[in-house]
Amino acid sequence: MTAITHIPVPQNNSRTTPLLITAQVYRRRRIGVSALLAVTVFIFSFLGGELLSGITSQPESLSLGATSEASVYVAEDGNTP
Repeated sequence: MTAITHIPVPQNNSRTTPLLITAQVYRRRRIGVSALLAVTVFIFSFLGGELLSGITSQPESLSLGATSEASVYVAEDGNTP
């Protein structure tokens, strides 16, 4: 039978040590990632609407189309605006 020798290997390198982060750091990172995701979605939706309105030659939203059209209101005698 062969004798087995156990040689202790130190496990203090960064790959095996778990990284412990505090709840405050974790919360801050989650808020930052959420804000970045929200801004990214907003920018893509805005640019997509602009691109789509440029292709179809229509305003991107109905409210924008309503405000971009010229309107003339004529008041008759006796009416006050």
